[in-house]
Amino acid sequence: MLPLLVLSFFRRRILTKTFFISLLTFIALLIYLFTLLGCIGKGAGMENLYWVRISQNGTAGQPPVEVRIGYYGLCASFPPNTTKPSEDAVPAPLECFPSDSPPGLSDIPMSHPVLASALILQKSSLIPIPALAAPLYLVSLIYYSIFHNRGGRNAKASKILLATSAALGMAGALCALTSAKALHEIGMLLGHQAVGGGEGEVMIQAGSWEGAALCVAAGIHLFVAMYAACGMPGFRRGF
Repeated sequence: MLPLLVLSFFRRRILTKTFFISLLTFIALLIYLFTLLGCIGKGAGMENLYWVRISQNGTAGQPPVEVRIGYYGLCASFPPNTTKPSEDAVPAPLECFPSDSPPGLSDIPMSHPVLASALILQKSSLIPIPALAAPLYLVSLIYYSIFHNRGGRNAKASKILLATSAALGMAGALCALTSAKALHEIGMLLGHQAVGGGEGEVMIQAGSWEGAALCVAAGIHLFVAMYAACGMPGFRRGF
């Protein structure tokens, strides 16, 4: 008797359009949120959700320099000014902070050429399209759930909004991937030249975790939009 009750509960409450779409939407929005918060702080792997990493080899026994660029944050590893040259230079620990409010009590030199280049790249090349796609996705899905069964112009408008949000999600993922790859290839073509007149070679590496996360979120987003355009078939109950 109990297994039948459990099965009936799952069929009526779990295996529904509402639960299915809500779960996918929650996953997509959570991924969007984490990618947008990448490099703002450390913990939960946010320091690894970077768009591009710029690093410079240490010179004269100094530790290497590294900057990771996120949508709204930066993670930087710079040796203190008091660091003495050493044959076994250990990289300084990463410090993550919002790009518009760098840490006050820190040894990070904000005027360093690598960090200055990272800030310019973040502002000029990394467009936060997911910050627009995610809320539009949620609003359009709520709009769709209200007017889907009523038909008319509102139902069509909700599908158009949902498709627009999915297009923005795909555009954000593709822009981040292609621009990061382009910067990586440019760094290879330039032969890792020194920055700011220093002797250390500069390397530019595209971030893999952020690109993969954005592709997953955009894929879920696109699937939900296409499923809504088809009328969400396959379930008895739901929207």
